[in-house]
Amino acid sequence: MSPEAFEKWIGSLFLGFGYKLSMTKTTHDGGIDLDGHSIGIGNERIVVQCKRYKPDSTVSVSDVRDLFGVVSGDNNISMGYLVTTGKFSKDAWEFAKDKRIRLMD
Repeated sequence: MSPEAFEKWIGSLFLGFGYKLSMTKTTHDGGIDLDGHSIGIGNERIVVQCKRYKPDSTVSVSDVRDLFGVVSGDNNISMGYLVTTGKFSKDAWEFAKDKRIRLMD
């Protein structure tokens, strides 16, 4: 699956969670692959970063910190999601606790 196909697939999954997401431009996207809002009541904005890695590859804490920088720098973003086909390091999980970041592997 290409990176673009993976991002589209993740967008379709979030549609099932009640969010309508759009793909960002493929380069110079500020680390965000999908950007969107909740459907229905409210107008919760979320952003998603997708990491299509090999199953045994690890997403580092620096990737989570980068996403946190984007989310904390924009008060209009309710939550940032980092989605991977790999796994997250222990430090990544620890850093994401109690922040507007959700990790999905």
